[in-house]
Amino acid sequence: MRCLIIANESDYTARAVAQLLRQRHGTDAVQLRSINEIVFAPYWEHEVSDTGTQSRVRFHDGSSLSDFRPTVVLNRLDAADIPASVGTHPMDKEYGRLEWGALLLSWLNSMDIPVVNPPTAGSLSGGAFRIAPWYQLARRAGLQVMPRYATTDARDFPPLRGYEKSGDGAYGWYQQHGEHDWCATDVVGSATFDAPSAEIGGACQRLAGFARVRMLQAVFCRMTGAQSSWRFHSATTTPDLRTDDRLLALVALLEREGRPA
Repeated sequence: MRCLIIANESDYTARAVAQLLRQRHGTDAVQLRSINEIVFAPYWEHEVSDTGTQSRVRFHDGSSLSDFRPTVVLNRLDAADIPASVGTHPMDKEYGRLEWGALLLSWLNSMDIPVVNPPTAGSLSGGAFRIAPWYQLARRAGLQVMPRYATTDARDFPPLRGYEKSGDGAYGWYQQHGEHDWCATDVVGSATFDAPSAEIGGACQRLAGFARVRMLQAVFCRMTGAQSSWRFHSATTTPDLRTDDRLLALVALLEREGRPA
């Protein structure tokens, strides 16, 4: 098992998993690379042709991925973490991020080894959907969802009675007004953590399957003081895993996925 971990520099989960894997498989079996190391690598080649895709990346320490030959990738990248690599004008910086996002998406998709979580058209790491697609998938998985509605102009369409705006800007979502209790359920492979009920835990596993990811965190809420049920609020495919049980579950998942055929 040889694992490549790609993440931002402040990702605790990525660092903790790298340490655990090194303890179990040796230092040479794991490479942890930051988004800055990838974007500012001194040599990049990514060729897409009729015969396939070829990639070569050499880092500042002189090593290359072709020499490392990983068997599994833990992908914790987020397009928002891509550093500005060209120009000084905000438009140039944004253009550079978009181009790098497209390159990294193609690079990750071209890998012929398991990637946890795999990229999608909308995200570098799993289905980082907007609210509406997540709600659609949550309903399909059998979860109740928090009542919301959206508007393209919050100035002309004020909140309905009992709702408040969520977020800034003219465009936005409205959610039920009032105090809420919150909880988060983590899915790591076949393991589920802190689900409010076994039924919700099973639905979170289905949600991960519909989103085509092996790892996610689903956030639930309910009105404080009321006999109300837990309702799906949001989800992320790069959860901040910090407890030993969650980290070990992720290690076990990577070991299974990265085991040579």
